[in-house]
Amino acid sequence: MWRIVYRGTEQQLELPVAPNLRELTLAQLTEKLGDANLTVRTLATNEIIDRFGVRAVPSVRELMSDESSPTQRAHGLWVLSRLNQLDVTTANSLTRDESRLVRTHLAKSLSERDAWQPEDFLVVHRLLNDSDAFVRRAAADALGRHPHIENVRLLLSLLAGVSDADTHLRHTTKIALRNQLRENTVIAKLDDLRLSESDRRQLASVAIAVPTANAADWLAKQLKELAAKDSDYESYVQHVARHGSAASLERLATDTRKRFEGNPASQHLQLLAIQTGLEQRGVAGSRTIRDWAEQLARTLFTVDAGAAVSWNHSPLPGTERKNNAWTVQQRRCDDGKQAAFFCTLPSGEAATGVLRSEAFVLPETLSFYIAGHGGHPKNPLHKKNVVRLRSAKTGRVLAETFTPRNDTARKIDWQLPQHIGESVYLELVDGDNNAGGYAWLAVGRFSLAKLSPQEFSRFRAAADLVQRFQLKELQPDLSKLLADDKLQTAQRIAAAEALLGLNSDARLSALLPMLGVPITTDSLRDGFFEGVRRRDDKQIGEILAVAMASVSAAQQTALANSLVGDAQGGEALLKLVTDGKASARLLTLPTVRQKLEVLKIRNADTRIAELTSRLPSQNATIAKLIASRRESFSTTAASAARGLELFKQNCAACHRVEKEGALIAPQLDGIGLRPVDRLLEDVLDPNRNVDAAFRSTTIILNSGKVRTGLFRREQGATLVFADDKGKEFSIGKAEIEERSKSPLSPMPGNFGEKLVTTQ
Repeated sequence: MWRIVYRGTEQQLELPVAPNLRELTLAQLTEKLGDANLTVRTLATNEIIDRFGVRAVPSVRELMSDESSPTQRAHGLWVLSRLNQLDVTTANSLTRDESRLVRTHLAKSLSERDAWQPEDFLVVHRLLNDSDAFVRRAAADALGRHPHIENVRLLLSLLAGVSDADTHLRHTTKIALRNQLRENTVIAKLDDLRLSESDRRQLASVAIAVPTANAADWLAKQLKELAAKDSDYESYVQHVARHGSAASLERLATDTRKRFEGNPASQHLQLLAIQTGLEQRGVAGSRTIRDWAEQLARTLFTVDAGAAVSWNHSPLPGTERKNNAWTVQQRRCDDGKQAAFFCTLPSGEAATGVLRSEAFVLPETLSFYIAGHGGHPKNPLHKKNVVRLRSAKTGRVLAETFTPRNDTARKIDWQLPQHIGESVYLELVDGDNNAGGYAWLAVGRFSLAKLSPQEFSRFRAAADLVQRFQLKELQPDLSKLLADDKLQTAQRIAAAEALLGLNSDARLSALLPMLGVPITTDSLRDGFFEGVRRRDDKQIGEILAVAMASVSAAQQTALANSLVGDAQGGEALLKLVTDGKASARLLTLPTVRQKLEVLKIRNADTRIAELTSRLPSQNATIAKLIASRRESFSTTAASAARGLELFKQNCAACHRVEKEGALIAPQLDGIGLRPVDRLLEDVLDPNRNVDAAFRSTTIILNSGKVRTGLFRREQGATLVFADDKGKEFSIGKAEIEERSKSPLSPMPGNFGEKLVTTQ
């Protein structure tokens, strides 16, 4: 009986009372093993074991062979098992029990034994071939708890016969195989099994879940002959680099290089996988690996006179920079042929972005094929998905074509006699983020072959290698490439990024996003390339002043945040403000102030105070902005559809609502229950109320650079963070001089500007 106090009144609640099992006889308790209530059955099992012990065995054995219920037999076998009285004869007979419940619990009870005898393996092996998937799953789990070389072939056979629909059995079997490979005695005897290639491929896919040197070394030996897909092979390579012995690393480098000989794209992919594994391990690569990286980088930097026109991705105007939505995909055309297309469909129909070509000379006729949709066929065609031809000199639109509302690509011919010979560029725009469908664009088969999609950028790949492997011996070659004005802009940008990766300079790195935009002036680009080559402080200052004067307020904010990545950049920003080339308001941004403080620039506090003394306080400015937005807010004019669009464009990279968005920052389910005033504060002043779990981390590197991000996880010798755009980046522990929690949120503080531009 329970006594409950409710609003000052004591009440009594009568509950049904279970029978006192301690008063029941053994016969009555064995009867209770068939009770409809699981709790009663479990308590009866415990009571038999605790009170009667081995004296109960004859009665329980009789129960197992009598006309008892499946639940009685299932609990009976647990009694025998826990009393160490489940003999081989009984176990073998239970493998033929008509109830899958009994057979399943037989496997589970055997899995609980500390050590197996040979007969235990035989019983479970028999259950592994049971007609019922539940029984097979329990048997596979039992084998996973008792590794033995003989289990490997049986589990591989089971896995080969599992249907794709039975994901539970497949997963359990793979876990059991993984557990076999955790035992060094099993690894040592794998070669004795003489497994087929398909079986070794299955084991390889499991071996990457075993973080031991023995498993990595076995995997390294298989790679030479394993016909794995390149995507799988990359995972194997990274695992061996992370956990394998020195000898395995040498074998890995030799075999992988030979496997992908003549395929620089795949070599690049595998080298980066090796370097990722080494970084997570916290060790440097061997001379063999470094020599491979250097030779491949030199090969990739070789200028190809027939190189394709480069393309650069950027987000839609007014949205945060996101991963490139454009991928290369084979698509069918209406003349029956197939070709490579720039396409946003593989990235998801909510993906958006702009793809711009480098400038080229317009021929007499420019033709291409286009596929895609501009909204649901029942609705009028929107103009968010479009191909445009623009003047490289003025940016003016010379021609445009919208989607054909068809999955099959159709040919478009542009003839612009008045513009033949002019410098132009193409702009592919996917501006429709409707995840529900009919929101993608594909363009390809250009009559000007240099415009056609290329799945691999040689210079970009080479720049990756230079930075990841710190190939300083390539500096003279990179300087020559920068000085070659006959190269494509994208090629020179890649060479510049490689040099900045060897000798970082936030002043120059901050300018990189501007260089790929076709309407950026040639003088600014050339000045940047010279700045990277010569590192002349005066020249760099002049370039920064020109750049700051040519961009919008939102872009100035991004430029300022990049500049304060190191002391040189912070000093450059202060000088720009002092000389009147940049707004003093940039120095009031919390993220900028935070980095300036840790950079310890001489007299920074005094100089900032003087430069911002005439500005209204940041708190007053934000308060005024919040009040203005609050006054203009109207529930009748609000649009949930528009709100969803703004969320996808500006918030989904970090936040999630239901199934939309990423799980980096706090989930926003139920956010509509918050009052408007609090929502305004959270969006427009994100640093006012910051949850301790979501405060950003400030990292000062040994190189003097400063980075900020939200700490995500630890991977071996590296730490993983997420930046304010939701993109993850890794930093080696050995690279960090100082790391501290910031009072600031990783969320950008300029949504007051951003959301206006997207409305």
